[in-house]
Amino acid sequence: MAITTAVVSMTPSTAGAGGGSWIDFDRPLIVGTEVTGRGTFVSQQTNPDAEPWFARLRSEDPGVDEILLGTVEIHRASSFVWRATITFVVPDVPTGEYWVDVVDADGEGVGDLVGGFGVISRTPLEGRLWSRAQRAEAEQARSHRTITALHARQSQLEATVLDRQATIERQAERLTAASARITGLEADLAAPTPSTPTWPLAGLIALVLAVAGFGLGRRYATRTLVTGAKRSWAENQEAPASAEPNTSPLVAPK
Repeated sequence: MAITTAVVSMTPSTAGAGGGSWIDFDRPLIVGTEVTGRGTFVSQQTNPDAEPWFARLRSEDPGVDEILLGTVEIHRASSFVWRATITFVVPDVPTGEYWVDVVDADGEGVGDLVGGFGVISRTPLEGRLWSRAQRAEAEQARSHRTITALHARQSQLEATVLDRQATIERQAERLTAASARITGLEADLAAPTPSTPTWPLAGLIALVLAVAGFGLGRRYATRTLVTGAKRSWAENQEAPASAEPNTSPLVAPK
């Protein structure tokens, strides 16, 4: 049932675009040596072995042309499974990673067969060292991307911190101004209320008393001199012994 589902879901177009089956080689891809690659795949095509299939060497690096490696033998392995086999001599190409595509005369793939993949080198040691160098470069690239992302995040955080700090400083300035205003108001409330000076009122009272005293003094003086009344207030309240006024001979009777 699983195989049937896979057969129904697969088409030649999806096989050419990726698929999932691979060709494995029996030895490292060393320049000048003969290698054999084998792989099984599923296909909806009626008879994949009825037409010729070819193996093509392809590099993703620019400047390296595709190379035809030879024909691919395809035979039925079971009801829905097919087997592909290819034998070729590794061509003299620059050391690097290469794809081995299985295509027909029109460049179309077969079933879900992706093809083969490997590192071509002059010696096995060179191939291993090259692979290690590639892995190290890939790791370095990943680390560089991670560091770049961290730097970007750090810049964002620093900008956020500076913005928050500026906001805090503005709030602190406002609080300081408000505190100074409150302190001033408290000082105004605590200061004693200025009272009206008392010396003008006291002077006015003294002046009134002086005027009154002066008037009374003149009255008593005039009464004494003109009428002959005594200066003592108590004596002036006594009834006179005679009805005749006690006047001075120098002043005519009133």
